[in-house]
Amino acid sequence: MAAISIQARHADGFSSELLRWSLAVRDDVGRVEAVWFEYGAPGHRRSRTATFPFPTEWIVPLFDDFAALESDYDSLITDSQTEDLTLKADEREKRCRVYAGDIALRDHPEIAPFYRIWDPIKQAVLQALDLPFRPPKT
Repeated sequence: MAAISIQARHADGFSSELLRWSLAVRDDVGRVEAVWFEYGAPGHRRSRTATFPFPTEWIVPLFDDFAALESDYDSLITDSQTEDLTLKADEREKRCRVYAGDIALRDHPEIAPFYRIWDPIKQAVLQALDLPFRPPKT
């Protein structure tokens, strides 16, 4: 399998920061753009971008399970986070959107392959952004 390209998007839903970020990975380099609410900032918004190495070879053995997922998973809970992930490799492309993350995982345990890829991506993004209100897990 050739190098994998990634498009990942996160939106907090209802939170104190209303964090949104978008990540693009090509040729093992990630570029993330983030915006969030910060009272007192111009327009009450802050933003940050970061570029960082993001090797993708660890995704190769997980791609088939991810490709078998449905395109959308929802939950009955409103105002929760949305996580959207698209992977491309060779001639294959798969997109999956999960609304209300942890709750959706509880209601749909079959989406575990999504989180085997999403969680390391999310941690890499949080580490690259270095946001004081959202540290990566250690």
